[in-house]
Amino acid sequence: SRRRHTRLLTVTGVQTCALPISTGQPVIGTIMAGPGGQFAVPVRAPLARQGRVDYVLTIIVRPDALRDLLAAADIPPAWVGAIADGSGRVVARTSGEADFLGHPVSDAALAVRSRGGQGLYDGVTIEGIPTVSAYAASAHRDARSCGRGAREPIERQLREIGRAHV
Repeated sequence: SRRRHTRLLTVTGVQTCALPISTGQPVIGTIMAGPGGQFAVPVRAPLARQGRVDYVLTIIVRPDALRDLLAAADIPPAWVGAIADGSGRVVARTSGEADFLGHPVSDAALAVRSRGGQGLYDGVTIEGIPTVSAYAASAHRDARSCGRGAREPIERQLREIGRAHV
């Protein structure tokens, strides 16, 4: 018989590999540096046959692809748009990404993550700038996005809108 030679890949982030098997739902993993120091995020999806998960498909997503999504959202220049992974680490950011990629989001952002859903909160950027922040939890496990605007420009815009509508 002919022997097939298959190169086996080392699976990193094994805990996120087990979740699609047990839950049957996709999972967004934790950002990490791979070979050559390139950052990436694993997205894992269960592949099922007859109701049983047989395999887990892993797609590796580079932060620049997620940054492109943020750029397409037309976030105002004075604001900071960010996407965090399941562990609360920066995966993509509209400003300062090179300095913060893979670093934890602000303490305020970490605190609201446990709420789930979406909403607003008074926060502070990683740089320490006070903000009014909007957040939304992804429908897929452990992803979060956040838009932040420095408090002063947002308050000014709200005052101008209020004057225009009075």
